[in-house]
Amino acid sequence: MSELKTQKLNVLTLPLSGIQLIEASAGTGKTWTLAALYVRLILGHGWSGRGLMPPQILVMTFTEAATAELRDRIRDRLAQAAQFFRGHSQVTDDFLQHLQENLGTDLNAQHAERLEEAAQWMDEAAIYTIHSWSSRMLRQHAFDSQSLFDQKRLEDAPALKLKLVKDYWRQNVYPMEVKQLGALKDLGGSPEALLKNIQSLWQKFEKSPGGFPDVSKDPDPKALVLAWSQWQERLLALEAHARQLLLNNLPQALDLLSKALENDLNRNLYRVNKHAYFLRHLSDWASGEEADMDALSKFTFEKLNAGMRGGAKPIDNAHGVWTAIGLWMAERQSEPEVGVNLLQHAALKVGRAYLLQKRSLASFDFSELLQR
Repeated sequence: MSELKTQKLNVLTLPLSGIQLIEASAGTGKTWTLAALYVRLILGHGWSGRGLMPPQILVMTFTEAATAELRDRIRDRLAQAAQFFRGHSQVTDDFLQHLQENLGTDLNAQHAERLEEAAQWMDEAAIYTIHSWSSRMLRQHAFDSQSLFDQKRLEDAPALKLKLVKDYWRQNVYPMEVKQLGALKDLGGSPEALLKNIQSLWQKFEKSPGGFPDVSKDPDPKALVLAWSQWQERLLALEAHARQLLLNNLPQALDLLSKALENDLNRNLYRVNKHAYFLRHLSDWASGEEADMDALSKFTFEKLNAGMRGGAKPIDNAHGVWTAIGLWMAERQSEPEVGVNLLQHAALKVGRAYLLQKRSLASFDFSELLQR
């Protein structure tokens, strides 16, 4: 690859061959520069061969309003340049003066005539938005692009996407048991949330050269949910066992813990002002109250012994209570990561359904138009 060269823009000497990138801030004369380059292309200045005419010069921009403005501004510039080369212009224009000096004055009349002809052709100028040009190319080359001759733009793509996401929701979420719904937390709590969450994946597939991958490579949602359900069953069993073990040995466990908090445990880790709360919460949790995970995570056998002050004896395991809490905590950390794969499955299923709907309607949206 050739080395990039950066220099201050000179619209009169900018090469008209190869790829040139012009960087400009707002209000620095981008439209003026485009019009000046257009004049050069019409006159064939700076390259070998005859100049071009408006249908041969492609100008693309972002909005319909911008295309209309460019067409008018370029037409005015061509007419102004024609007047200058005929010697009728009263406007002092450094660009046109330097251009005339480069071209010489012998062909002023021919240049003026060519500029006038180009100005009259501006209704046929190839000035488009990116999307309208893409649409035109697909229609003109329908056989090569395997496109339909008559396609229309999909007017309400977001509504169609949401409809298809709701179909996916009915087919894949409604049939699930309540105890399985935790596996779907990354999908969102509604079809609207799901549509928002799959947008980035959907767009990645849309923009990739191969489009959506083959169905055989799709994640298996049933296997994913089954793995999560089995993990949840293990987790609930370990929690129930730890609660029951603590409840069965509550007086002994709390007495041992109270003494350890008072005499042996590091008070930076087990603050004095939290001691009463710790003991009360362990008792409440053993009786069925919701767990405070930050508090309970401090009462595994490993955490308690790691928090002992130097020289203190290891804490009594209270018939395995602290070990049971530790096993439950460890299982919580091993939750299967099913969210990304479930989102990918939704993005693939809904994305393919969206493509089929567009084809059946002989319609396209902007992203598909650019890709094709």
